[in-house]
Amino acid sequence: MLLTQDEITELTGSKRLRTQIFVLSENQIGFIVRYDGKLSTTWDAVNSALINSETEKEQAPKLDFLS
Repeated sequence: MLLTQDEITELTGSKRLRTQIFVLSENQIGFIVRYDGKLSTTWDAVNSALINSETEKEQAPKLDFLS
C-alpha cells in the first residue's frame, strides 16, 4: 500500500522534495521519484526499514560500561 503525499510529509517532517529524499535515504527507506516529481513509497518499505533499524540496535555491542 502506497503512502499518500500527506503521509510522506508527516514521515519526513518536510514538504520539500530534497529534504524528503534525504530523510528517506538516510533511513534506508526505498522510494521512487515519480514522473510528476513527487515521491512514492510503500508502507512495506517503511516498516522494513524500521525492523532493520531495531535489529541493528539489538546486535550493536553494549558499551555503556565505558562511560
